[in-house]
Amino acid sequence: MKRSTPSCFRAGFERGFERFRNHGFGPWLDRAVDYRYLTLGLILMLLILALAMPAGGKLKFVPFPDLDGDLVEARVLLPQGTPLARTQQVVERLLAALDRVN
Repeated sequence: MKRSTPSCFRAGFERGFERFRNHGFGPWLDRAVDYRYLTLGLILMLLILALAMPAGGKLKFVPFPDLDGDLVEARVLLPQGTPLARTQQVVERLLAALDRVN
């Protein structure tokens, strides 16, 4: 099978990636290997910090929020001067709807 020449984008991407690997990431990786105990200590410190912040309350995190209770509150607003009988009808209608939901 004959291989075709890579596109301009692919060639440019490979050049950039090699440059990053050899001049950007490679030296940092060499230093991390040379100072492996310092690197391991920094990683452990970051892990402990990541676990301690939510536990200590510095990072507000709630995995499962508290559920609302089993109480329902309804506010009935009727115009001023509404007769008591009409108010009782509205309340009875709300209670009937609540019974249907229950």
